[in-house]
Amino acid sequence: MLPEESIEISELREGIERGLSRLPLNFRIAVTLVDSQQLNYKEAAFVMGTSIGTLKSRLARGRLMLRNAVIKMYRA
Repeated sequence: MLPEESIEISELREGIERGLSRLPLNFRIAVTLVDSQQLNYKEAAFVMGTSIGTLKSRLARGRLMLRNAVIKMYRA
């Protein structure tokens, strides 16, 4: 890996972590359980004590908010 690639990956990771920290708790938990911890929807919904439909909704909204936060950071 080239040094530039390593720096870009590090910056992206930092941006994602900052974006995650700004999400409302329920959205942050949904994104973390599914995308970071790789639980399936049924497992994540069980952990959160909610339905799969609610989990999917929170996950979609959380991912969108995270995406927008990361894009905003890179445009600034």
